[in-house]
Amino acid sequence: MAEFDIVSKHLFKEYTDDFVRFTLNRRRFRVLEVIDTELPTVESRHTDVLARVQIGGREVLAHTEFQVGDSTTIPMPRRIAGYTGRLVESLGIPVCSTVIYLRPTAGRSDPGRYSYRRGEFRFNVSYRVIRLIEMSGEEVIQQKLWGLLPFAPLMQPPQGMSAESWLRQCVQATDEVSLDNISKANFLTDLAILSGLVYNYETILNIISEELMYESVVAQKLAERATQQGLQQGHWEEQLFSVHHFISRKFSQRDADGIKSSLESIQDLGMLRQVFDKAIDVQTIDELQKTVDMLIES
Repeated sequence: MAEFDIVSKHLFKEYTDDFVRFTLNRRRFRVLEVIDTELPTVESRHTDVLARVQIGGREVLAHTEFQVGDSTTIPMPRRIAGYTGRLVESLGIPVCSTVIYLRPTAGRSDPGRYSYRRGEFRFNVSYRVIRLIEMSGEEVIQQKLWGLLPFAPLMQPPQGMSAESWLRQCVQATDEVSLDNISKANFLTDLAILSGLVYNYETILNIISEELMYESVVAQKLAERATQQGLQQGHWEEQLFSVHHFISRKFSQRDADGIKSSLESIQDLGMLRQVFDKAIDVQTIDELQKTVDMLIES
């Protein structure tokens, strides 16, 4: 999942104004600086992106978390509460947090808040939850939010439009982005990588080649991905079967079936092998589930 995090963070840094407008739902603001999350004063995961923004003469910290799937080991409300506390302590600026869920099935149960009350003691943190599948991709194109365009294939297509037609329209929209050839190639690569969360890489390659006749590093990379995807699918299914079967023998069929949906969300073949190795060592299914959850979030 690291490649999706890297692409998302890169696009935020390149098109910070577009993301601030999208996440804070503001038209009038000024981005003062993008804050390096690797700084020692900012205790934050590397997938976080932070920008100091001025709105109506006051400063806020726009904090965006890109999330491929659901956060399971530490629920998202607790994570955002922790981030907010550390950021306020470190930088002393009000924090406006947004979680953007990339995968269509993710984020359904995120309440967008963390709060409790124990007698006179109260704590409350609210944040915005954006599930891309619920957002209008057509509006992103119409508003020329080019930084969001690589995410548009993950958004809701116009009513009645098929998924492939929508992907084709998103690819065509890149012609309107004012970029040199090298930058546009990189931009298309970002769009292609993110689209891989929903579309088959062979489909992505066909559409890019058909619509743009784009003979570039993009086509080469997608061709490699399509080939790898085809080769790895068979191995992945075999590994998934092996892990599931081993768990059913070591623990029980019920335990194996209970963890199967989590295993299926691990698309990386190497990670599935790690699960198999861990299954040999652990004594309880709960220990194994914790390992699986950590791999999904990594």
